[in-house]
Amino acid sequence: MTNDDKRTLTAQGGQPFYYELAHAAQSSLQPASLADALGVRPGITAIIGSGGKTSLLRSLSRDLSHELPSEVSREMSHELPSEVSREMPCEMPCEQARQLSHGSSHSRSGRGSRILLTTTTHILPFQDLPCLRVSSEETSSWVREQLAEFDVSVKEVCFGSGLLPENSDSRLSFNPKLSAPGFPLYELLPAADYILTEADGARHHYMKAHAHYEPVIPDRCGRTILVIGAQGFGMKVAEAVHRPELFCRLTGTQPGDIVTPALYAEFLRREVEGGLAFDCILMNGVSCEQRRDCAAEFAAEFTEKMAGQFSGPVVLAALPLA
Repeated sequence: MTNDDKRTLTAQGGQPFYYELAHAAQSSLQPASLADALGVRPGITAIIGSGGKTSLLRSLSRDLSHELPSEVSREMSHELPSEVSREMPCEMPCEQARQLSHGSSHSRSGRGSRILLTTTTHILPFQDLPCLRVSSEETSSWVREQLAEFDVSVKEVCFGSGLLPENSDSRLSFNPKLSAPGFPLYELLPAADYILTEADGARHHYMKAHAHYEPVIPDRCGRTILVIGAQGFGMKVAEAVHRPELFCRLTGTQPGDIVTPALYAEFLRREVEGGLAFDCILMNGVSCEQRRDCAAEFAAEFTEKMAGQFSGPVVLAALPLA
């Protein structure tokens, strides 16, 4: 991979290097952040695939929380109290969040973007962020009221359905994961500049084949990012791919065959033919020259196969674990 094939970018929030391969020559402007490279804009962004969805969710959230609120979000934002410390307890049930929110109000305008991290399937909340757990029966207007009570200094909030057991300090006696709320995510946009949602599951594999009901893309989603783990190249299909039987069915391979960049590019082309849709690709785990070469080969193969059908970037990254 030559210098003409890549651009080295410095990410905010402590992320390691990343590269944007596809369509780099079309613009003379270097993206200022990972979010910029992936084309993330205010509104809803869905993250699908495998091999780093949660890491990407957290990295994007760090990136975006440094931005000023969008003009649209400023017009819709609630007045927020200002005296709650950013050091709010993790895994905070909504009643405790209400009790800790107090003091004088002022607008969020100019104080940094508000980010919601959530899911349309299941996700573990981030332990370093406040978490608003709600029951599946709660309405979006009620949830917006709870979010409005967080201080302006709190830029990132985990959100989802799944209440903690009452009067219990044990976190082992219940399912710790968050799940999708019982209403469309876009109804929360008046309370947030960005909603980042995991919309897929891969059970810790580096690559995945999608079932007919996957991914679960939320209504009015503005951007869908497909994540692929470069660590899967060189591994057997059965080891690297979630639902290897679907992969083998589409490609005519066996579970013991090796996943090559060309093979995965062909597999992904066939998934797109079957209805899988996304706007850009994040190739994660690119932490050595060998993986960079594999990722670059995949990017070249896929963009050639999808000429005229895929116009988004292929971004190479080595994201920190979430």
